[in-house]
Amino acid sequence: MQKVMKELESYISQFFGLKGDDLLCITPFFKQTIFRKGEYYLKPGEICNSLSFQTSGYARFYLDDGEKEITQWISSKSGFITDLNGIIFKRPSKVYIQALTDCNLYTISHHDYANIGN
Repeated sequence: MQKVMKELESYISQFFGLKGDDLLCITPFFKQTIFRKGEYYLKPGEICNSLSFQTSGYARFYLDDGEKEITQWISSKSGFITDLNGIIFKRPSKVYIQALTDCNLYTISHHDYANIGN
């Protein structure tokens, strides 16, 4: 777990430019979750209420027009899973996010995300 938290801290530091105490205040909000193969993180019409740092596995972001599925992205280790329309603007998703394999995630809720620093 300590190695994973260091990986999360490193990613947040590089991506968002946070360091020191600011960084140490954020990472405790992330809770370990398991995203099992075949499960959906999000479906169209749902509002995404979380942001997850992925430490293992693969997940697929895709659209389905009723005739075909269109893969937009395959996420993997050391990246984030979310729908920005939902977590930032509280708008319903247009995409599916589904685990292709078991994935280990560190997840922060929208509530905690919105209240960091308050």
